[in-house]
Amino acid sequence: MLLTTGAVALGLLGTAAAPSAVADQSDAGQLRVTIGAAPRAQANFDVKHQMTPKANSANWSEKFHVSKARTTRAGSGVAVNITAASAGGTKATVHFPQGHILSSSAADGTVGYTTSIAPKKINPKAKTTYAYTFTKPGYSPGA
Repeated sequence: MLLTTGAVALGLLGTAAAPSAVADQSDAGQLRVTIGAAPRAQANFDVKHQMTPKANSANWSEKFHVSKARTTRAGSGVAVNITAASAGGTKATVHFPQGHILSSSAADGTVGYTTSIAPKKINPKAKTTYAYTFTKPGYSPGA
């Protein structure tokens, strides 16, 4: 199963501005995030997830790929941290080079899932929530 959560646009404002974020998910499976009302700079990148459930196990894994960002103005140098949380007795563990600079190169990560409730059965309540935190020295962080 391939899930695209990408085509993310990150707009940056100066440190004096209070951070605000707007997220919009289209029917095409794309998520666009803009931080700030009138961005002075942007970083555009894609995130693609590939999940591989196992028919005979409650544990499974997911791979994801973060593309190299296309940046404008001060969008260069934006770093990202990615976390995942799952519910229903399932634990999600992210392996990713946290603090990765989006404009430097693409990066790959994984999420490992373990379920403690019912052995050999994936809990249907095990919905995953992903959090992306964007930072750059001299700017307010955004999520």
